[in-house]
Amino acid sequence: MSEKRKGFLMYADYSDYFEMLEDEELGALIKQFFRYTSGRDADISGFTQGMKFLYTLIRQNYERDTTAYKTMCAARSEMAKKREQHKRDGASDNKPSYDNNKIEQESYDMYRDLQ
Repeated sequence: MSEKRKGFLMYADYSDYFEMLEDEELGALIKQFFRYTSGRDADISGFTQGMKFLYTLIRQNYERDTTAYKTMCAARSEMAKKREQHKRDGASDNKPSYDNNKIEQESYDMYRDLQ
């Protein structure tokens, strides 16, 4: 991943998988995953099959979360731009503009025609 993020989600579901690894294996996996999330190349060449499986699972969830987050941010940004544009365009529309003379004349004409 080329973009550096400040944080990411680590799911509680991973706990069962983590228990299957030795502490050294888990430490190596987490260390390489952090390398990946910081934009550096992760070296998983010495990983066991289980470590590779778990690393791939965590990495795919990270990428999916990143895509969803970017989509959400883009949508929120677009909504904010539309709100600001609406405020700028509709600022004068929000205030009712009454022409009292016109209203009085229309009322007078309407009642005059009734008599």
